[in-house]
Amino acid sequence: MEKSHSESYNSANSNTENSNSETKESLPSQSELPWYLRDDAASPLAETAQVELPAVPESAPKTISSFVELVAKDYGFDNLVFFDMTQLDSDHDYSTHQQPAHYILIASGKSEKHIMKAASQLRTHIKHTYDHLPSIEGMVTGGTSPRARRRMLRRSRKGPMATDNDYGKTANSWVMCDTGVDGLFIHMLTPDRRQELNLESLWCREEDAWRYEQQPLRAESSDHIFSGVRRFHTMGPFYMATKGRPLQKLLNSDSSISSGELQGLMADFETSGDVSSKFDFYRIVHLLDPNLVSLQSLTNILLSSKIPKIEAVVAYMKVLMDSRELVSPEETPAAMNQVVDTRLDLLSKFVSHLYAYSGEQIELAGHPELVPLLWSLTVVNKSSIIGSRTIDEAIHSEIEKEHFSNLPSVHIASNRNRDIHHFISSYNEAHSLTPTTSFKEMILFTYGNAGKWSKFWNTFGVSFNLLDNQEPNTMTKWLRLVVYLDLRNDPSAISTFLNKYWSRSFPSIITDLETREFESEKEKHLFKTTMQSLLQKVETPTSTEVQTTLDSL
Repeated sequence: MEKSHSESYNSANSNTENSNSETKESLPSQSELPWYLRDDAASPLAETAQVELPAVPESAPKTISSFVELVAKDYGFDNLVFFDMTQLDSDHDYSTHQQPAHYILIASGKSEKHIMKAASQLRTHIKHTYDHLPSIEGMVTGGTSPRARRRMLRRSRKGPMATDNDYGKTANSWVMCDTGVDGLFIHMLTPDRRQELNLESLWCREEDAWRYEQQPLRAESSDHIFSGVRRFHTMGPFYMATKGRPLQKLLNSDSSISSGELQGLMADFETSGDVSSKFDFYRIVHLLDPNLVSLQSLTNILLSSKIPKIEAVVAYMKVLMDSRELVSPEETPAAMNQVVDTRLDLLSKFVSHLYAYSGEQIELAGHPELVPLLWSLTVVNKSSIIGSRTIDEAIHSEIEKEHFSNLPSVHIASNRNRDIHHFISSYNEAHSLTPTTSFKEMILFTYGNAGKWSKFWNTFGVSFNLLDNQEPNTMTKWLRLVVYLDLRNDPSAISTFLNKYWSRSFPSIITDLETREFESEKEKHLFKTTMQSLLQKVETPTSTEVQTTLDSL
């Protein structure tokens, strides 16, 4: 197994005399570092560990070895694992007779940003070397994501799935590339995402399964837990839950699959004996065609499953968010309020049934998705929204941002939303808990997406400004705010920002610009260009002062 950066560095010290001076002399300058280490390097002393390359069978084409070296040495991935699918029996679920992959390479990247850059480089390499474009799934950029959301909107003739918005797995944490070269598929994942998916367990030999047994992931609150769940049919052909072929075929389908095909897959699934994936399978069928599997039927399946109670509640909340049975034919406030009432009433009944006679109580802190989901149940999406993931994509992508309509994209059921907000706040206070930055940002963007700008600015002042002015990365807060305002495209909100926060009254963006630093030159450049975009949209008394400040950065 390869050593970590620090282990490799310490080992070098123990085996080489005068290693300190040699290390200093051999340290490359920032410009000489590989692109994947320039922005994300944790320390100037970090060295690139020698990555152990997996063995490639002699029978494999030479191109396979070249790709393995490319991913490890040129792109900086580690913990590489290689699977030769050509050696599997023809009746095996993952033999080359059952799916298109002949060889599979799994590798760990340093971050989502690292993976996105590497995937882009890999696509360019294949295009220039093999004269074709590979198929890449899971690479999310600011330029492609909005179009993808609108395409899904047209396909399903309804708003985008609610659970596609602001909680779940970070974009670019799992990218799969079908190279189109000798049947090689490359999976690039962050370490956490890789542990969670445990793809190795799908393709390893039965006698090697023990090597890939995973310990349960520790549920912890992260600033990135709200960064977006890609819709099930974008997960590609190697989704972690692919245990039986009916489920695999269903996950490879999209919303255009016919009712007849769904019924055929349902019949196949019932004969497969795959009990562990039953809820996952019928959940997708329900989302595609509730006439085949009703919400009540799906609820009964979930209640009778062996899924842990807290996980079952989270799964049910997501179903309530996405079920077509709960979509109102009208977008009137009264109709959308009724949708929210129905969601919360059904959730209450489900929890009461699930926890009846168990002596247990559901705890909001028991799962990182409970609180954001509870908040989201009080909101009805009308069109594509701007959330934390959208901002992440706009900041980290090198593709030009795509702007949204300045009309409200969500409806907030005010009374229910107020009650839920009070309930969450009371729980946090009683348990001495502090809301994560991501949840505070989720609330902020919800108000902005609904056009409730008074609540938006009040939330920003309390949650991100007045009470948090000692945070070390203050400019990140301002960068995310100006990117949101630019995408949201609302002149009144932009004017409020320029008139209220671009002053020397404390706290303000000017005082922070004088005392804080951007995390990178790229972030500073993005801030300047985004501010220029805002200035072009409105004319305010502070416009000249803003331009002068930008010129001085």
